[in-house]
Amino acid sequence: MNNKKKNEGQTDFSYYGLYLLDYLRTNKFEQADDTAFIRERADRAAETYEKARLEGYPADGAQEQAMDTLLRGLR
Repeated sequence: MNNKKKNEGQTDFSYYGLYLLDYLRTNKFEQADDTAFIRERADRAAETYEKARLEGYPADGAQEQAMDTLLRGLR
């Protein structure tokens, strides 16, 4: 199976970056083509996750906070 077309135009995003890219494309947000926007939000989400884990939150709780940071204002 050739996924070249599907992945065309994608850069090397983190988990949060790929999640956000898919979310933006699926919901037809204009930011889907804004790599800087996606990277900045993904970085903030990763930082939120890390901070929450260091504060003692379980993985699920930290992930919930990270996803809230990632998608804030886009719902």
